[in-house]
Amino acid sequence: MFRYPWFIHRHVECLWIKNLAVDNYTVFPVILVFVMDLNVMRALHIIFMVCWFAGLLYIGRLFVYYVEAKLNDASPQVSKQLHIMMKRLFYIITWPSGILTTMIGLHLLMQTGALSYPWMHAKLGCVGLLWVYHIWCHRCVVLPQRLPSSSRTLRI
Repeated sequence: MFRYPWFIHRHVECLWIKNLAVDNYTVFPVILVFVMDLNVMRALHIIFMVCWFAGLLYIGRLFVYYVEAKLNDASPQVSKQLHIMMKRLFYIITWPSGILTTMIGLHLLMQTGALSYPWMHAKLGCVGLLWVYHIWCHRCVVLPQRLPSSSRTLRI
């Protein structure tokens, strides 16, 4: 009999169709649906949330460095390097983490039925505000001239 690796058995619930005949000779099981364990989904949600928050916090710091480099008339190479760092951070870490956090969170919301709790509405409102901040940061990464002219404003 065909056996799947240990990690599939341990972390995935499988829906099987047994005795599927191909050309009336071969019989093998077919996995139709993979449903991740709820604890695995929670862990992934937390991991991607931490990555998303780290990206959003560090992008603010890069904004401060960028504005200070412009104010102190640093070489254009410094500003260019900071802009490259902002783009890489945002497109490689922050965007994917934000999207995956939201998708997994919606999946957990549907699986657990937590929408019936009043605190979940407040949490979803905070997530909406976080996405507004994310989009504002994205606009500043695309066009850094939108950043305030003072690094003190960015620090507050």
